[in-house]
Amino acid sequence: MTAKGEEPPRGVRVAPVHEVERPDEFPVPGAEEVEHALLAVAAEAGALPTEELIARVVQRLGASADDRGVVALVEGIEEALTDEFGPLAWMSGDRTAHVPTLCEGIVLTHVLSDAERESGALQVSFDLAGFVHVVDPTVDGEGVDAISAEPGHLMWIGPEGWLDRFAPDTVLAVRVDRDERIDLEAIREPAPVDPASVAAVRRVYDATTAETRLPVSGQELVLGLLVEDRAACSVLRAPLSALCEAAGLERRGSFVAHDDEVWANARRFGRIARLSLVAEDDRELAVRVLDSLEAFDALATDTADAVDEAQITDVLDRLADIEALALVTDELFGDAEPLEDVGGVAARLIAAARTPSQRATARYLAALAAEAEDDWATAEQHLELALEADPSNLPVLDRVAWYASDRGDAARAVRLWRRCPRSASVAEDLACVEPFVRPTASVVGRNEPCWCGSGRKYKHCHLGSAAPVPLPDRVHWLHRKAIGYVERIGPAARADLLDVIEARMGEDDDLEAVMDDPLVVDLVLTEGGWFDRFLAHRGHLLPEDEALLAAVWMAVERTVYEITAVTPGEGLSVRDLRTGRELQVRERTYSRLAEVGLLVCARAVPDGVTSQFVGAVLPVVPGTEAAVLDLLDDADPLEIAAWAREVSEILEALG
Repeated sequence: MTAKGEEPPRGVRVAPVHEVERPDEFPVPGAEEVEHALLAVAAEAGALPTEELIARVVQRLGASADDRGVVALVEGIEEALTDEFGPLAWMSGDRTAHVPTLCEGIVLTHVLSDAERESGALQVSFDLAGFVHVVDPTVDGEGVDAISAEPGHLMWIGPEGWLDRFAPDTVLAVRVDRDERIDLEAIREPAPVDPASVAAVRRVYDATTAETRLPVSGQELVLGLLVEDRAACSVLRAPLSALCEAAGLERRGSFVAHDDEVWANARRFGRIARLSLVAEDDRELAVRVLDSLEAFDALATDTADAVDEAQITDVLDRLADIEALALVTDELFGDAEPLEDVGGVAARLIAAARTPSQRATARYLAALAAEAEDDWATAEQHLELALEADPSNLPVLDRVAWYASDRGDAARAVRLWRRCPRSASVAEDLACVEPFVRPTASVVGRNEPCWCGSGRKYKHCHLGSAAPVPLPDRVHWLHRKAIGYVERIGPAARADLLDVIEARMGEDDDLEAVMDDPLVVDLVLTEGGWFDRFLAHRGHLLPEDEALLAAVWMAVERTVYEITAVTPGEGLSVRDLRTGRELQVRERTYSRLAEVGLLVCARAVPDGVTSQFVGAVLPVVPGTEAAVLDLLDDADPLEIAAWAREVSEILEALG
């Protein structure tokens, strides 16, 4: 199982158990011995006050309670085992539960949705939260993948058709035995929502949220019910979600809460956790960002009228700091928990803004709000007004240049980007776009037919305009536009990029070198699905011929090619080993190194005339091409990145 994004608030992990080594110079037990003792003591009790659990483990290890070294080691390993999917879980009352012991023999119910049945992905996170600790589940002798897309989320993806025998809306009784075998049974007569069960759920919820003032997870509810009554889930009862609804609890994803204040607490806690990671060395910046976000929260609620213009302009002044603005926009428009009515908030900002800097910041935020609503025309209008208000505003300069580049206006894009600091992204954009900035002079005579084919004389048609750059020459500009989208669209794309970087990076690799590897971002675009989103969001900005070409690229998969002919400095002839198709590839750089017979993993996309490689070109060891094609067929960006890492290590070893 893997979990993406920040760690859940109630289980911050430290070093994994295998990383907690026994220092040779201290007479303390080894990590494995401590882990074994912890799990044994916890399993015997089911649930214990955490302090008592630590004390019992220290005693079992034969150490003194005053031995701070042993106590610290036990506490560290206990924390490492207490995570979202671990064998231990923290509970209200400062208790630690042994999840497998408490959940042994339980039966939980869940209403199968049509989407679950069609996708073969059963949601585990809430109704079936007593099983989130199951590591390697099977069903009917076949493996089931336990997949976590984000904190608090878990689903089981079983073998093809494993849910087909159940009709949508069937109530399933789910059991998992000691060998982690899943048993699914359709319930003909679902259990009613009985008052006793509803009251028990509400008691567990109230006890938990009274301590934390945070939403309560499905797992916390199940474990709390079992601690209160070990037989609570030994018989069929209504799904947990139905019991929570009857108990007056609102469910959002894997959590429930009884009022907006609790959800607001969760939002603030999540923000603090994220800001502690990105602004850990700048407390003043973190506080400034949190204060700004709380002002936005107030503007988005019924208390908006209580926020006066002076408070709004104060927020806008704070956001003149580029770093603060970036952190605020990540929170407002990221996937964590976007602000409600952000468009209305932006309108209040625009109305209150007085100085050029304030007006530019307000319009910039309004543009991002419009982009979040997929209203790109309105977003562009806000950006133009922002640039007019403050031509020196760097985030505005970059974003207007981005729009100009996507539209094919190289001259304006370069003009604006040259006024920005040379970040890695801006430097890449300039390097790509500057060659397309050309003087307006034309090789066509004034009285000659116009280059556009209209039949009119050049002086009466496109006088002063150079002929457009041929489509094949714009292939890498188009690819760069897609990369610019990933770099600028927000936290979700950056999170996917970081995941691929992590998978691609070996122990001895330089981080900057891996980040510069063209394969990384191309995996995010292609197998990661971000190119499709780029075209859906920004396709209307592209020149018509580029938009049509990009639509064709969406169908081009990464594959293995055999090089069949080489013209150094001009191109290659290749054969796709998946389809047998022969292609002519325009390639000025790699063609100087390539040799006939070499196998390469790449994407050769149409360019309007022939084809060109975009992204990385990786060597394939002869004899492994079938395995590589199988890997590419799975289209998992992380698995492909890991394979590329192995290829890189082999090549480095060979010198």
